[in-house]
Amino acid sequence: MDNSINMMSWNVQGLNSLVKHTKCLEFLKRKEISIALIQETHLKTTDIHRIQNRFYKCVAHSSATNRTKGVAILFSRKLGVKVGKSCCYDIGRLTYICVTIDNTKLCLESKYGPNIHDPNFLSTIFNTLLDIPGHQLIVGGHFNQVCDTNFDKSMNTSSSHSFLNKTIQLFRP
Repeated sequence: MDNSINMMSWNVQGLNSLVKHTKCLEFLKRKEISIALIQETHLKTTDIHRIQNRFYKCVAHSSATNRTKGVAILFSRKLGVKVGKSCCYDIGRLTYICVTIDNTKLCLESKYGPNIHDPNFLSTIFNTLLDIPGHQLIVGGHFNQVCDTNFDKSMNTSSSHSFLNKTIQLFRP
């Protein structure tokens, strides 16, 4: 993969305001981000065009029926990409796309986890993504879970952290 490709995962906490989605796209351009994995767009499907401009294209997204949740994957229009399979799951919580960039096969995923622990959410997503052969997996997102309750003392989240730790272990070299 070309070393000049810059990726970013970003929880934008809503893009319904003209000022906010304009500033978001300007920030991506200023930082020369090639691929952005966005969470909490709060955009309906009919409004997803708001996070596109002459520099960026939304290549995959998932939206809720109301203005909550929402994930998207944006590509720089300059990026030479061969797009393969794309899909969205769990309305407004997950989208992914399989692409080839400079002869490298990637599966890019943007996720926004539920605020209340749901043991099926991560296992369903990871089981689906692990079934995509021959692609390097890049996951960006807001999991709404912690890996270690000793570091996040603001919540009692002991029920969720062990599953997230086990899941992360799947992807460590």
